[in-house]
Amino acid sequence: MQQEMSKQDFLEMFGFLLAQEIAKAAPKDTGTMARSFPATSKIVEGKIIYTVPFYTKYVEFGTVRQRANPFIRDTIVRKAPLLIKQSIDLLNK
Repeated sequence: MQQEMSKQDFLEMFGFLLAQEIAKAAPKDTGTMARSFPATSKIVEGKIIYTVPFYTKYVEFGTVRQRANPFIRDTIVRKAPLLIKQSIDLLNK
């Protein structure tokens, strides 16, 4: 008999898989940002929370002197549908 997937289980799986994809897309200047995503994902009150270096927002949205590099938003747009399916498939095994 197959166990029912909980919201928590889904969020944890999806959050982990999304973190892996974001880490792949993160700028690799020092590697700190890429390493921070998988290591710091957690679920709080039904939301996926990533604790990342403070400068992540400057990379993602840009500054007066630096163009935006929206690697997080791009990854979510490109990968979310596939990751949702993968999460459900993995949890239903």
